[in-house]
Amino acid sequence: MDSGLFKRLGEEVAVEAATNLFYDKVIAEPELAQFFENIDVAKQRVKLRTFLTIATGGSHEENLQIMEKVHKPLRDNGLKPKHFDKWVHLLEETLLELNVPEELVEDVTEYTNSFRRVIVG
Repeated sequence: MDSGLFKRLGEEVAVEAATNLFYDKVIAEPELAQFFENIDVAKQRVKLRTFLTIATGGSHEENLQIMEKVHKPLRDNGLKPKHFDKWVHLLEETLLELNVPEELVEDVTEYTNSFRRVIVG
């Protein structure tokens, strides 16, 4: 992954704004809200900020192992590929709404999709 992506996105300020807007959308989405009913969303926001920071320049192999482990409880609770697809769609929508250039959104989407196998199987 391009280590300059984090900087091009706008660094911490942009990741924070995207995280907050994105989780507002996720919680409002009926298909996804069920997975967050008993979850501390503030902690999830921290996790997503960490993910987006990693996703825009971190160590991919180590991140795959971490993502597989932390999503196991969700898989056990019924997380399916359609939920992952909805999640990715809302992330793309959020970044575009924040005027992130489409090329960067595509880069983030491509990297995010590289975790699909370990997140939803």
